[in-house]
Amino acid sequence: MPASAGIGPRRSARSSSGLVEQWNQDLDEGDRGLGVWWVRMQQLHVRLLGRFEVLVDSRPVPANAWAQRRAADLVKVLALAPGRRMPRDEVLEMLWPKLGADAAASNLHKAASYARRALGDRGAVVLRGGVVELAPDAEVTIDVERFERGDDSAYGGELLPDEPYEQWTLGPRARLRERRLAVLRSHGRWEEVLREDAADEEAHRALMRRRVASGDRPAAARQFRLLRDELARLGAEPSEETLALQRELTRGPAVRAARLLHASVEGRERELASALGVLQRAAAGDGGALLVTGSLGIGKTRLLEAVLAEAEGLGFHTLRGAAQEAEGRTPYAPLVEALDPLAARRPELTGALTDSAQVALSRLLPSVRPLAGAAEEAVDRHRVFSAVAQLLGQAAAERGVVLAIDDLNAAGEATVALVHHLARSAAGERLLVVAGMRDEALPKPSALVRSSLLERGAAAEVALGPLDRAALAAVARRAASRPLRPSALGAIERSAAGNPFFAEELAASVDASGGVTVSTRLREVVARRLERLEPLGELLLAALAVIDDGFTGGELKALAGAERVDEALGEAQAAGVLESARGRYRFRHALVREELAARLPEETLRRMHADAAALLSTDGAPPERVAHHLLRAGLARDAVPLLTQAAEWAASVGAYRDGGEWAELALEHADETERPALLALRAQLLHGAGEARAPGAYAEAIEVAPTERMPALRAQQARACLAAGDIPGAKAALEGVEAERPEDLCELTLLRGMVAWHTGDWEGARRLAAEAEGVAADPGELADLRGMLAHLDGSWEQHSRHQLMHVWDSSELAGRVFDAYLCVTEYVLTAGDPYDGIAGFAKRLGAQAHQAGARRGEAFAATVLGETELFTDNLESARAHLVDAARLSREVGAVGGESLARMRLGEALLHLGDHAGARAQLEEALELAHISPLAQHLLFLIYGVLLQVPDEGAEALALIERAETLFDPRWVCPFCPTSYHLAAATVCARAGQVERGHEFLKRAQHGAGRWPAGPWPAAVAEARAELLLAEGDQPAAAYAVRRAAEGYAAAGQLLNERRARETLERLQRAQISA
Repeated sequence: MPASAGIGPRRSARSSSGLVEQWNQDLDEGDRGLGVWWVRMQQLHVRLLGRFEVLVDSRPVPANAWAQRRAADLVKVLALAPGRRMPRDEVLEMLWPKLGADAAASNLHKAASYARRALGDRGAVVLRGGVVELAPDAEVTIDVERFERGDDSAYGGELLPDEPYEQWTLGPRARLRERRLAVLRSHGRWEEVLREDAADEEAHRALMRRRVASGDRPAAARQFRLLRDELARLGAEPSEETLALQRELTRGPAVRAARLLHASVEGRERELASALGVLQRAAAGDGGALLVTGSLGIGKTRLLEAVLAEAEGLGFHTLRGAAQEAEGRTPYAPLVEALDPLAARRPELTGALTDSAQVALSRLLPSVRPLAGAAEEAVDRHRVFSAVAQLLGQAAAERGVVLAIDDLNAAGEATVALVHHLARSAAGERLLVVAGMRDEALPKPSALVRSSLLERGAAAEVALGPLDRAALAAVARRAASRPLRPSALGAIERSAAGNPFFAEELAASVDASGGVTVSTRLREVVARRLERLEPLGELLLAALAVIDDGFTGGELKALAGAERVDEALGEAQAAGVLESARGRYRFRHALVREELAARLPEETLRRMHADAAALLSTDGAPPERVAHHLLRAGLARDAVPLLTQAAEWAASVGAYRDGGEWAELALEHADETERPALLALRAQLLHGAGEARAPGAYAEAIEVAPTERMPALRAQQARACLAAGDIPGAKAALEGVEAERPEDLCELTLLRGMVAWHTGDWEGARRLAAEAEGVAADPGELADLRGMLAHLDGSWEQHSRHQLMHVWDSSELAGRVFDAYLCVTEYVLTAGDPYDGIAGFAKRLGAQAHQAGARRGEAFAATVLGETELFTDNLESARAHLVDAARLSREVGAVGGESLARMRLGEALLHLGDHAGARAQLEEALELAHISPLAQHLLFLIYGVLLQVPDEGAEALALIERAETLFDPRWVCPFCPTSYHLAAATVCARAGQVERGHEFLKRAQHGAGRWPAGPWPAAVAEARAELLLAEGDQPAAAYAVRRAAEGYAAAGQLLNERRARETLERLQRAQISA
């Protein structure tokens, strides 16, 4: 440090010099009077790295010898100084910066005296000529000096770890840390580098390379995820160099789906060209969906195969699954069939995902193991959807993906909804979702998805019609494997009517003479093919008719109990009944299985279904598959517990409608003891699916429920009504019900308070909130209602501070309460309160939390302070506070708080012009939101900001599509969706989708109307201006923007006011130019 550094104007070198020299003389006399014996030291060794220790002539100085802390500090400061000497005034400024010259000099005198006594040598600390020296007459070694001269063995750890905040340690500590890191890097000791600096990108890159070199790609992916997480704590993202390395090192072999059909596509040149054009666009990063539609047997699967073959040539991952029309279909089964090979063969792709995504995938994919120590938990639908989209996003970024789902029309609602989400999320990705669908009347879920994708431009459709004569003849010749007479070809063409499957079946029936027996019914043609298998025997044929597609020869042998299985499989393939890929067999077409079953005695099929159920149960198959066979075996009563288990599992992975179907099926066969629980389960599943029937289903459950279950069911019925916006229905559900259990009483009272709030009965809401507080075990349960009432009364700050401070000492309770108050605070931040008052509250709360050591409270306060700075247009200050808030939130495990902090940080970065940084923070916030108890609030808020990031309207529209498939119909927050609806209205207006924009604006007006004051009328006016501009009414738009600017100004939202005024200026300039 320079001699002049840090010297304030109050220091007087001349006056303090005389005092100190006199004190040196007094010291000698005083020590002799105290009987202190001095020994001239020969050697002095000072350790500062890892710990503070002093050795005098190889003897350690005991810790209790340092009777005064500043004496030890003086030795430390001098040991760090060049030559172990320092100007006296610099020492005074370092150790006693707040004291005047005389007082500081007096303290130096005392510290030097105590240091000499501790070291046993009056020459240990010498003050002369305005300089303070450490043992100038002894041989002194300092571990810091040795380390900086190149002796790496001298490093014992961080510099003075017990002095982390002393200013005089900060510079040397940083310098030594860099020297230590340089040494570790030079020796390739990368794990040790990360112990020093967990976010060191160079170390992570080196370890990624090392993992790949050892053949452990999953470990390299995990290493990258560790880096990403550490950087996220600091509000940063991996550099482009690291991202490029990650892409290079984790690029593994393509996963290829089993191909069932290898023949060329006949007569579909135009359709195939269209399909391959969609694939080429996906290869260029413009992903989406391709719907291949047509009648039974028209060639949908063959076209799917052609697209998969082309994708293989492009180096894509090709994944495929098929839905089946059966009662035992498992939710998401076609996607599990498609995705599990990817997870099994490329585990590094799942390893690169967040823990949350891996947990969700482990509930679906057998090849994804649950994380060590992670408890099995229910995962909401939005979390499942997000995890699957992340996995496909990883794979698509690496080499592109084609995901093909055949017979989507036969899939359950959960599968269809997830395919919908993936298709709408594919924009901007090298991802193509291909779905084969019948063109006949579709089930409601499939019909809605098809229309939604086509209307929004998220999918292209290739409709397959009848083949022409030449193509049909080519198909017939290939199927016959022999020349066909013109008469036979003519008969096939007339009967097949352009259907390639029908043509293949007819051609396969051509006899040795070249003749063909023509039938107008496809089933009769299939039946003739099956006649070739009659020698296999009834039991083996029954086993084939019953066993699930995708079976192995061993599984068929176990079920049939026959020895001729291999021979039978060969004959079935030769007859065109079965097809195989990678050792697994399936029927060539569902129609073939149906016809085989129709030819067998019903009793034989029942016995075989019963045997199949027993085998599956022994193998631990999903309960719905076992139940399916029991039902077919006529053992419906035995199926009820299994259907109940299946419905409960469906609820735990967000497959509500599929679970509801199983609950309905179980109810058909349940006895009176099983019905109450099943009716309640059905109601919960209908509620989860957002069905309008849910309140009625709860009413049915309540009629037969045992007395002790009625209060909880009535509460759930009320929540279902609130979710549907039926406030009178919720009020009726709560009338007259009494509860004995405290948790039921609290829930009912709280719901009555919410109903009172929604109906404007403030006094009733206050009374009910007070009643609920008397029985609530968890203050977080009441936070929303009490916080909004306190805001209404003008006492929000005092109430919030009291409630938050009350739970600081309980980490678990604090988590729930702080999460709840984040939501309430978001309401207050946009309800018109002066921002300087809210900022003052946050500063006071933060100071109290810091003093109490309550880091969660510090994180909460930093978030609120960052938000006020953001809204008042202090963007750099907002960024600093929000980075700190995100870091603190992560350290204390406050997932919801971190998500909110990152969302606002992304918003600040967006307004600072850092779009890439904004997007990274918002995507991280989204992932955190999916696992937060605040998901129903945060997802709306985050998407409301995320929609502002893209420059291209198409990308923003794709984000709307992605968001709309995630939002849960059970979410009832009246406030949080408003910002999303306004942003969506703006996006639609700018993209020319005016009608849809007005739909979003209508929803936003409904939400904004619930605020008694604040910036929401201004926000609505700004969104309306965008729609007016899209409609060509520029004067009306300018008027609306002026109103918005004035409203923002009145609400104190300077950031939004600035944006609105800039828009107004542009409009006025345009009007002048016109």
